[in-house]
Amino acid sequence: MFKVASIVPVNRSEVPDGLTVRAWDLAATIANGGNDPDWTVGVKLRLERPGQFLVLDVIRLRGTARQIEQAVLNAARLDGTSVHIGFPEDPGQAGKSQVSHYVGLLAGYHVVASRESGSKVIRAQPLSAQIEYGNLSLVRGDWNGAFLEELRSFPFGNKDDQVDALVRAFATLNTLSSPTRRTNVPFLVR
Repeated sequence: MFKVASIVPVNRSEVPDGLTVRAWDLAATIANGGNDPDWTVGVKLRLERPGQFLVLDVIRLRGTARQIEQAVLNAARLDGTSVHIGFPEDPGQAGKSQVSHYVGLLAGYHVVASRESGSKVIRAQPLSAQIEYGNLSLVRGDWNGAFLEELRSFPFGNKDDQVDALVRAFATLNTLSSPTRRTNVPFLVR
C-alpha cells in the first residue's frame, strides 16, 4: 500500500521548523518468549510546509502499563511543549478514562485525542497518496529499517503499530493545520 521507495531520508541537520505531532499507538503486553505482542509506538511527524511531511523520530517499545506511561511522559519532556501529543480514544468508558488519565499526566502539553473510524486501510489511504508522490521524508536513524519494513508490508504484515501511529500523526497534523479544524472535526483538545 505504501511506496516506500518514494520516502526520502534526510540528515538531522536538514530539519526545518514546523507544526509537529507525536502520535501514539498504545499497547501494554510484555513479550515473554512465547508471545509476540503489539508494540507501543510514538511517531513524531512534522509538517514542513503544506503537503510536505517529515518523520523526525519513532519510539517503539514493549512494557507494562506503567512503563508505557513513563515512556510517553519522557518523550513529552524531550519533545517540549510545542509538540502536540496525539492519542486514540477507544470507544466506551475505558477509552475515555485512558485519555483523561493521559491528559492529566501531561498537564502543560497540548494533547489531542480522537476516535478512529473505518478500517485501517481506509484510514491509511490519504497518507499512502502523499507517500506515492514523494511528500514524506524521514530523518535518518537506527529506527528506519523496522519502520520502513512495516510500511512496506502493510496491510499484510505481522505488525501495524508504527503504521497506526504514523497515520494518527498525519491525520492530527492535517486537522491542526486546517483553518476549519474547530468547526467540523470532533477532536478533544486540552
